[in-house]
Formats: sequence, structure tokens, C-alpha cells
Amino acid sequence: MKILTQGIFDGFCLHYSIFNAFKALNSPSSSAIEFSANHLTKWEKMIGLSPSLQSFASGEGSDFGPLRDVTDVQVKRNFIASCFNVVNEKNLKKDYRPSSISLDDLWDVDFQSAVVILCLQENAILEHPDLGDHWVTIIGKDDETERFLIACSYTPHLHNDTEEKDAVTKRFFNNSIRYAELQVTCIYPESIQLIEVSNRKS
Repeated sequence: MKILTQGIFDGFCLHYSIFNAFKALNSPSSSAIEFSANHLTKWEKMIGLSPSLQSFASGEGSDFGPLRDVTDVQVKRNFIASCFNVVNEKNLKKDYRPSSISLDDLWDVDFQSAVVILCLQENAILEHPDLGDHWVTIIGKDDETERFLIACSYTPHLHNDTEEKDAVTKRFFNNSIRYAELQVTCIYPESIQLIEVSNRKS
């Protein structure tokens, strides 16, 4: 790739992982262009909620400085929760709820009604690697090939193959990580957020 594209300089991967989670649960078969047009207002509100917006725009992403070990986890959890409050606004049919889970819990997630957002460290070994510290969305898993299926906002910069469709959830993914490679040493354990969707009670 010779032409600079959005995402090369900025660090908005947390925002994109949140919206990829929303899209995977809401309308996985819609095109990215169609979905973004239909939900632009929600994106604008989410940007308005962003802590340290300059850090995201400059490429530092969700690293909010020297106190990250003390404050960073809670700041990110609050931000993710606030974003899904925005997603839930005026939504009369579905309810999207984030909650923290452990790495051990990940293998028991029912991906028919949930996805997972987490932050990988730069040493994570993915199918298409070299992402650096990076937020991604796990949209499903494949027990036959023993891998988690990932929707990643940065992978297209490194790998131009077309997206694949998960036969079980009917969601799309463009990267993956083998079960054996997803260890506590290659993720930020406190970053794991389960996003569940349920029908609103009438």
C-alpha cells in the first residue's frame, strides 16, 4: 500500500472496536459504508465522550499517561460503558450491555448473543500480526481450527485479503488468534469486556 489512509497516524482502535462490536451484534451483513451512514450520530456522540481526545488523534491511543496502572482500567471501563449508553439511546428493540470478564471466562462466552472487546499487547501472535498494542473485537470462535475470530480496524493496512464470514454467527472477521496463543502475557487482562445483547422487554 503506497497511499496513506485513515488509521495510519491515529489511535482510535478502541473506538472502532466498540463500533465493530455494535455492528457485529446489530447488523453484521450491512456494508461498513451503510452502517456508518446510519449511525453517524452515535459515532459523533461517542467522540464527544472520549477522554484525552488528543491522545487518540495523535496515535497514542488509549494510553492516558503515567498513572495508567492506577486509573487507566477504570477510565476505559467507564468510557466503554458510556459508549454503549449512547448505543442504547432511542433503541426500542435491543439492549447492549458491557461487563468485565476474565481471560478464563472467554472460552465460555456464547457468541450467538455476545462479542468481546479486548486490548492485545504487541507480542500477540495473530494470523496477520504486527498490530502493536491494539484493541480488537472477537466476534466468534472456531473450535475446529481452535481460534478466536477477530474484527480488527487496522488489519486491512497490513493484509488486503477479503473478509471472511463466520458460519455460526454470520458475522465477518479479518484476523484471528489461536486458542493456544491467547495468553495473559499477550493481552491486558483488565481490558476484557463482554458485550451482550438482549431484546428489550415490551
